[in-house]
Amino acid sequence: MKLDIEYIKEMLQIFVESDKACFGLNDLYKSMALISKDDEKFVFHYRLLCDDCLVEAFSDQVSASSAIVRNQSGSYTILPTPLRLTKDGIDLFGALNESKVLEQIKKVPAMAFSILRVVAMDLLTAYIKKQAGVE
Repeated sequence: MKLDIEYIKEMLQIFVESDKACFGLNDLYKSMALISKDDEKFVFHYRLLCDDCLVEAFSDQVSASSAIVRNQSGSYTILPTPLRLTKDGIDLFGALNESKVLEQIKKVPAMAFSILRVVAMDLLTAYIKKQAGVE
């Protein structure tokens, strides 16, 4: 499956716009279903957030990545797991939320997710330096 940067941004935005310290995985799923009804897309992108430690479980009972279970029928069960956005997740959202950064990243459609994070932060840093007159 291809990485959808806009979809990742939308997922992160749900956390950022929440007024709570943690956000339920079920709530995230429901919010994202308004954007796309594709369960595979949700699971794929959610797991990327987990792989890169952009979200973590706000619970000792289950990890963020194990909160979605694939059943024998191929459907998914989403465990009611409270999640929090990590510092890295907040930073990536800040970068992707800057339209000039997002435009530049979209120019390289097959970018690896780990590289996307580094490039997004580098672009944001350069943009802020330019705006502040540091460069």
